[in-house]
This record gives sequence, structure tokens and C-alpha cells, in this order.
Amino acid sequence: MQKVTPGRRRQVMNWQKMQRNIILIIPYILALLILYRIRGVLLPFVLAFVITYLLFPLVKLFTKQKIPHILAIFLAYGCVATILAVIGIFLFPVIIQQLIRLGDSIPYFTEELTQFIETAHDSIERLQLPESVRIAIDKRLEAFEEGFTVAIGNVIEGLFGLFTHVISFFLAPIFAFYLLKDIERFKRAVVNAVPERIRTDAIHFFQDVDNALGGYIRGQIIVCMITGTISGLTMALLGVPFAALIGVFVAITDIVPFVGPIVGTIPAVTIALLQSPQLAIYVLASFILIQQIEANIFAPRIVSFRVGLHPLVVIFSLFVARELFGIPGMLIAVPSAATINVFGRHLYGYLQRNW
Repeated sequence: MQKVTPGRRRQVMNWQKMQRNIILIIPYILALLILYRIRGVLLPFVLAFVITYLLFPLVKLFTKQKIPHILAIFLAYGCVATILAVIGIFLFPVIIQQLIRLGDSIPYFTEELTQFIETAHDSIERLQLPESVRIAIDKRLEAFEEGFTVAIGNVIEGLFGLFTHVISFFLAPIFAFYLLKDIERFKRAVVNAVPERIRTDAIHFFQDVDNALGGYIRGQIIVCMITGTISGLTMALLGVPFAALIGVFVAITDIVPFVGPIVGTIPAVTIALLQSPQLAIYVLASFILIQQIEANIFAPRIVSFRVGLHPLVVIFSLFVARELFGIPGMLIAVPSAATINVFGRHLYGYLQRNW
């Protein structure tokens, strides 16, 4: 018989370990594929997940005061419901009124935009530019006019489209209640489902993911609410129409890094431009200042955990999420990329230790 050398035996053992590691990863890949296939029904569960992360610190605070766990959950819900009710009493009627006014104002905005383009066209004609240049500029102006009308319609349709997800918004707090109620049981079930030999590594992985997601989600939502409030108040002080609606739109779009602040600025500047160019300059300068304050003051102090991703990675994840899941996917792009990043680091460390 041929004698097996220690080097050969080590290679066989490493190959067997690699096979076991691949077998361990396959179920998680299949789970991700299944989630992708059923992504259309995941909205209430994703919202429940976010609500759980938002409320868990408050529930934990109440339980530290010797309050029973179930009662602590109800108290947390009560506090949030009270805050939302107070805000809704003042803000919701204004938002609905401004949405209706915005829908009624589309013909006016279209007419104003047409006049603006005609004025620009007359100014270009007086410059006596070459015909090819004038034709190119005219095409761009026409495309801008058409794009503006379509964009306004899409914004209104999107805002009203939120009401089509009313069932998801209703179910999410219910699902979140059960998550909060049985959160320790879920943790134990997840840990027990992991093979014992990698359980310690899995616990460290889940802790890192929890820290990343919890700090990012809670901090980012607080920052978005502050930015939206400041933006709405600033627009009101400048006399921009639909100030409250702009503030809400900024708060929603600001959830998406890099892309969101730019998207949130465009409607406000466009509406201001139809009032006067000077007002548009003031609005643009105000948004630049607000975004600088957010990036340099609010975000570093409120977002307790930085995901540690390069900006190019964040932008790439946003485009991938948009392609796979549409606009809702962009809202979870950064947390998903952070989770993948943590998983990759832990997997690399595990393979280095055991291969």
C-alpha cells in the first residue's frame, strides 16, 4: 500500500473542511434566493423589522425599571402613538390639502414652464447662434418641459401610491409587536439552529450585524426627520409653495444616502424657479447649507454606527438594489450591504482559522 504523507493528509483534511464550509453556506444562499422570489410580499415584514429596531431600546429601558416585558411593549407603543398623533393632528391635514393643491396646480406649473421656455427661446434667438446649436438647445428645452411634467405627475402618483400599501402599514406594527414580545426566543432559536462548532462565531456575527443595523436604522431615521423638518420650515420662511409637502418629501428621500438629498432638492428648486430665479437661488443655497449641516453635525453625532463602506460601494449597492427591487430596494440597500460586509469579514476570519 502507498503510504499517505502528512502533507497529503493535511490537504485532504483542508479539502474536507472546505466542503463542509460550502455545505454550510448553501442553505443561506438558497434562503436569499427564496427571499428574492417572494420580495413582493416582504414589505410588512421589513417595516416590522425597522419598527422593532426603533422600539427595542425603549422597551429595554422600561424593562430595566422592573416593568413587565409585555407592559413595557405597550408603553413603548403608547409613547410612539402619542407622538405620531400629535404630529398627525397638525401635519396630516396640511399634507392632504397641499397634495390636492399640487394636483390642481399642475396646469399652472405647465403654463409657467412653457412661458419660461418661450422666454429662454427668444433670448437664444437674439443671440444669433448657429442654426445647429439653436436646434439642439430647442430640443433640450422641449425635453426639459416634458420631463418636468412627467416628474411632477410621478411624484404625486408616488405619494398617493403610499396609500395602496395601507395593509402593509397596518400589519407591520402587529408583526413588530410579536417580534418584540418573543425577541429572546427568536434569538435562541436562531443561535440553536447554527451547528455547535461554529456557534460562537455565529453569535459574534449576529452581534456585529445587530450593532450595525440598529445604530444605522435608528440614527438615520432621526437624522431624516430633523432634516425634513428644517427643510420644510426653511421653505415656509422663504415663501415657497407646498413647504410642508417638500419637507416630508425631503425626509423620505433623505433615507437613501447620496442620491436622496439630490432628489429631495430638485422639486423645491423647480417650484421656486417658477416663482422667480432669485427665489430658486435662495432655495438651492438653503438646501446646500442644510445638507452640509446634516453631513457634518447631525449624522456623525446621531448615527451611532458607521457602516464602514466606501462611498462607491454604497452607490453601487443602491444601483443594484434599484435594479432588483425597485425604489423600496434602495431603502434597504445600505443596511443590506453592511450585513453582507459583516458576513464577509466573519466568513473570511472563520476560513482563515479553520482552513
